[in-house]
Amino acid sequence: MPKKKKDQAMPFAVASILIILGIVAFQQFTTITIDPIKMPSDGDPCEGKALHVGYPFDGEMLKPHECKIGCDDGIWRHIVYTNGEATQCQRPPGCSDWGEDAGVTCVPEAREE
Repeated sequence: MPKKKKDQAMPFAVASILIILGIVAFQQFTTITIDPIKMPSDGDPCEGKALHVGYPFDGEMLKPHECKIGCDDGIWRHIVYTNGEATQCQRPPGCSDWGEDAGVTCVPEAREE
């Protein structure tokens, strides 16, 4: 009798391994790879639509999550502060205040209304 149980377990183990390998192979071909996006260095031109806020930038993390609107509408933005400084938001689908959090400023274009 013990030999019969061992014989029955072998096809189950092989089938399980084949299913796992099939899932991994499927994921390999269907997973989207995204190239990392280079965020601007200090002093680079700002990209995206300007988001004007009513407070100055002082080089530290300020109001939380001003760039969140980019997650809602999918528009890439940069924050322009009252003292003329600007920081870059993360490109959608991300929406972190990347430049503000990292203390990296960018150069905004002329004021957009």
